[in-house]
Amino acid sequence: MKKPIGLLFLVFLIAGCSKESFDSYESQATLKTTETVSLYVFDASQSQMGYVLQDVALNAPAKPMKSEFKGGVPYVHAHGRFHGFGGVYLEFKSTTRINGPGGAARLIQQLPFGEANMILETVCLSVDGNEAIYAGTFVSGFNPFPPGGPTPFDLGNTLYIKVVDNGAGQVDQYYNGLVIAIDPVLCEDLEALPWEEYGLSDVNEAADQIKVKTLIPE
Repeated sequence: MKKPIGLLFLVFLIAGCSKESFDSYESQATLKTTETVSLYVFDASQSQMGYVLQDVALNAPAKPMKSEFKGGVPYVHAHGRFHGFGGVYLEFKSTTRINGPGGAARLIQQLPFGEANMILETVCLSVDGNEAIYAGTFVSGFNPFPPGGPTPFDLGNTLYIKVVDNGAGQVDQYYNGLVIAIDPVLCEDLEALPWEEYGLSDVNEAADQIKVKTLIPE
């Protein structure tokens, strides 16, 4: 069963640009790499809530997905399902084509005060080799948190997971980070989220699997 789970090339064409213009671009790049966002991060040690609201600095630049290959523009695809840490069941499927991403996901999670059962609509998918980061926004479902304040499962919040497809006959993996952003949708900053801090877990049920691939149209 699976668990949930750059490089920013700045090219400056300086043809008659003033120093002020160059400094302005440089400042924008610096701001980009130090952006801070509010995220709910799942922490199984928090028995009463499970999610901790944190201000997280995106301390790595975005890593753009390759969009041009010899032979055409690729489609990227990922799907999978797994039972994860903290009573999580996640099933997702997404394909990104030239005209944008499509797909959906379902998240079920057992919490001390009830079961979350949420439907997500895909907002972005990034594929890098055998790894994929999926992002989906909550559009419907049952939120077990008591009313009266903001919660991780409020409609409009966006869930992020990162998974690894280790190939046929190999154990797939997912990053233990289950991250929910309030605002904004971070499609340009998927690699900047602190995935390495969460660690990898193996998918440990035969029925669970993850598939990540890049399709190049003829």
